[in-house]
Amino acid sequence: MGNLFNSFLKRRLGYPIGKSLPFIDQLDFIVGAIFAYYLAFGFFPDNSILIIILTLFLHPLSNMVAYKLGLKEVWW
Repeated sequence: MGNLFNSFLKRRLGYPIGKSLPFIDQLDFIVGAIFAYYLAFGFFPDNSILIIILTLFLHPLSNMVAYKLGLKEVWW
């Protein structure tokens, strides 16, 4: 569902298909991870801010590494 919202938002902003939109592309992952944690453990983690900061840093970094290794066609 997060990707549907992201795609809708990016089309309305005029972004071409497949182009990265920083923060918005990671937002659905962050919300999904925190929601999954809530479903599994019944409460929000005390360190939600840490999860957000790490995700905003590690997600683009892992994409760049995968791109350099030839596992992805684009860095985002």
